[in-house]
Amino acid sequence: MIAVVVGLGLVATACGNVETDVPIRVAADDPPAPNIDCDPALDAVLGTWSENGFTGTVAFTDVDGVTCSAGYGFASEADGRPNTPDTVFSIGSITKAVAAAAVLELVADGTLTMETTAGEVVDGLHGPAGGATIEQLLLHTSGVTGIHGRDHVALTRDEAIESISTLDAPTEPGSEFAYSNAGYVTLALVLDELSDTGYRDHLRTTVLSTGDGVTYGDFWDDGTIDDTQRAVGTLGSGEPGEDGSFAGPHWALDGAGGVAMTALDMAEWTRQLFTGELISDDARTLLLTTSFDQGDGSIEIPGWVGFDDAAFGESGFGTAGGGGDIGHNMIVGWLADTERAFVIASNGPDMKAEELLQEILPALAAGEIPTAPIVAGDVPIELAELAAGEWEIDGDNTVTITPVDGQLDVVAVGPKAVAAVFPVPEQIEAEAVAEHERLVLRMLDGETEEGRREVELLEENGGPITGRTIEGTIFRDGELRTWVTITHESGDTLAGWVAMSPSGSIAAVQLAVDPPTMRFVGEDTTLFPADVSQFAPPVTITIDGDTLTAESPGASETLSRR
Repeated sequence: MIAVVVGLGLVATACGNVETDVPIRVAADDPPAPNIDCDPALDAVLGTWSENGFTGTVAFTDVDGVTCSAGYGFASEADGRPNTPDTVFSIGSITKAVAAAAVLELVADGTLTMETTAGEVVDGLHGPAGGATIEQLLLHTSGVTGIHGRDHVALTRDEAIESISTLDAPTEPGSEFAYSNAGYVTLALVLDELSDTGYRDHLRTTVLSTGDGVTYGDFWDDGTIDDTQRAVGTLGSGEPGEDGSFAGPHWALDGAGGVAMTALDMAEWTRQLFTGELISDDARTLLLTTSFDQGDGSIEIPGWVGFDDAAFGESGFGTAGGGGDIGHNMIVGWLADTERAFVIASNGPDMKAEELLQEILPALAAGEIPTAPIVAGDVPIELAELAAGEWEIDGDNTVTITPVDGQLDVVAVGPKAVAAVFPVPEQIEAEAVAEHERLVLRMLDGETEEGRREVELLEENGGPITGRTIEGTIFRDGELRTWVTITHESGDTLAGWVAMSPSGSIAAVQLAVDPPTMRFVGEDTTLFPADVSQFAPPVTITIDGDTLTAESPGASETLSRR
């Protein structure tokens, strides 16, 4: 559910849904079909990105309406059902923008103030969360961090209140930004308390719909979404994500995630939000003036990150959602001066929506057609045979190369091997990586309250933990992720990754997943990533007999055939 808007933060008429007879590109080997809402040149570029791993939908709008709305790849590959502009995706943490809009309306009408504390509204809520103000919760500055429940594990309202009440606040309230899912679940509890209909129905009848009967979304679970409209997500493990059948109760997720929309509805919802058609003028003013300066050219406003004009020639706002157990990713960019919305949703693991928007938004913002990626070819048989096998550094660090569909899967295990194949961006210092790994070990050793809860959950499922090993750290989706292997007394092991916030709280956890893996192509004796995304420093692998050399800017590592 967590998302950091890397692509954006560092970087007039209602649209409605596109007619269902719009031609859609459904697979790389199908003949190209022009899309009536997209410039053919743009559609061709997006089709090439689809051939290189993107599966999902796009929706771009301006003051005159839709400029591009199209689907690529499959909503369900098993059923042969293509992604179309009508395909529905979980919006993940973008739900926070929806919940924030509802809270701001209550502040605007005087039901709440920005100084109201959550504990004044929600009976039984105490601890740091109970003392947090509405403004602090909206801006992630309450200091409250930690995990109070799992997205698709049933959690009642009372259980959520009890769990959130035990969360720590490592920083002084109002002093620092610390992304908090629990903080937004707290805001959902506030909405639930103040609404006669409950949190979900309150959103459905207010900020998810308009006075003229237009509805912009529902909830992925326990909603009214037709299964034939859902995008089936694929997790990094290759397994399908949560299908929307989870009956709840949903208090591990409500407020922080859970809403679902089409990309086109998300674009129109965004336009109406920022132009004041969705919420009152007073609520819109609160949205734009309630902020926390990050000190890097970006600001936090309720549910959004604001950026200056350095990257795109005009200022705007962005938000993203994904990283959970549904297998979807969505990102939204809003350019304020020209009132343009850019939304991409994805349901595959090879290229996420955020990665694609990072690649194409600079050109789109300038009114240009983005550059098509270089299409990777198959690996020559001779090179595949030469590279295949297991390679090692210092025995415990291994790189395994396996031919797959004419290309090569490269899997790294161990800190040196992971650093060689998945180097972090140069601007992230080695000390930051070491500190992240220290925080992960501290959590797994139960030295924090949420760490103790995490260990209890792991031991309930696998028995007593007897060891944990750091396998390496990578940078993905705007955050550091440290891979670990956890060993239980029974001898069973569990591998996965943990992302920590700078304050030492858990940002995200995904266990029972494969080690870091990347698809490579190549020629002669050299391999390079098939993923044309530039989210990581470029890596080249050279094979010379029984020696493998992995090189990236400023680094080189040599491995021997095992």
